[in-house]
Amino acid sequence: MGDGRIRESKKPIIIRPSKIPGGPSEVRLREDAFVNDFNQGRRRSFHGKMASERDRERFRRAIDLYKDSGAILTTHDVPDGDGLGAAYAIKRFLQSKYPSCRADIVVSQQIPHTDRLIEALGIDVCGWDRIPPQDDRPIIVLDTNSLALLTGARILGNRIHMIIDHHQKDVGREDSSSPDADVEIINIKAISACEILASIIPKDEIDERMALALASGIICDSERLKLADDQSLVIFQRLRKASGWRRDRIEEVAFPAPSSQTVSVLIDEMKMVRKSILHERLVAIGRTQIEPAAILSSALRDIGASVVGVLGEISPSLHKLSLRVNVRDAHENDLRADEIARKIGRICGVPENKKPGGHIDKAGGILPGSFEELSEIIFENIKEEMDRVFGKSIR
Repeated sequence: MGDGRIRESKKPIIIRPSKIPGGPSEVRLREDAFVNDFNQGRRRSFHGKMASERDRERFRRAIDLYKDSGAILTTHDVPDGDGLGAAYAIKRFLQSKYPSCRADIVVSQQIPHTDRLIEALGIDVCGWDRIPPQDDRPIIVLDTNSLALLTGARILGNRIHMIIDHHQKDVGREDSSSPDADVEIINIKAISACEILASIIPKDEIDERMALALASGIICDSERLKLADDQSLVIFQRLRKASGWRRDRIEEVAFPAPSSQTVSVLIDEMKMVRKSILHERLVAIGRTQIEPAAILSSALRDIGASVVGVLGEISPSLHKLSLRVNVRDAHENDLRADEIARKIGRICGVPENKKPGGHIDKAGGILPGSFEELSEIIFENIKEEMDRVFGKSIR
């Protein structure tokens, strides 16, 4: 490289300022600046290692596509900090590169549990009723790969262009609820979608607000880092530092502690939960007035429940199911929440286009019936699935 030109090489190119030919000092300074920029570009670093270089390249190409087409960003029903944080981070990244790009975050419903995060980040969220049928922008789905959990976007499944998720995809069955997308970045080793994004977007392009959004997603899906492994903790700490926020402040907006009124209701609901021991595992089935139902689900898991079914009343004859299975039993023993939810939906006569479903460790849907009827159906189907996995048991 004695002539100062960059020749092609199979090895990584590192240009050293000392090798650049001399000249006036001001020229040398400009050349040194070019060299530093070039080498920095060759050494892009990331907050995490939950994505491959192929994932990063596919993401970059998709972002370039959205420059002209725009995009709709969405997440699962009853959105949480991970889905909203990931959507916000991509929208901010996209518009930092292409300011005129039209990108909207669209959700099926908003819940008070995410109000603090929405306010802290200044997230502009709208419902699907604001999106006209003729809007043909590609859809980006975050934190789910199940149409059963995408009520608003379900009819637009053929327009889903990219999925970024940490849940196992439902494949190999005729009634699969997982849509196909042109770009699918799925890593079930990650604890959140935000963790994957922190491994895709270069850290020098993640500003303070993006870092806060991604850190919030990790806090949310790890239940205040209780479920986080060492890798997740490292990624969170890097994002927390980049955001300039303390951990306790992030927890306050991403996973706020329930109010005293909610705690009082929760204590009463816990007393009414039906608890059974099946295959040396605690199964808990209850009803809740709290939104999201995950608050009761989380409380039941904290007392050691391996399988949790929670019904939220929409009307006396219509309920919203939230089903959770211990992550270890789901992934190592194939005790599938989505399969249980699908069977319950069939028994309850739920139409095909509204069938319950979800992921291997969490699922849900809308079910017709009274609480008493549904709780018995849920128990019997949990027992049937556990018998399949662990062998017949005596009730």
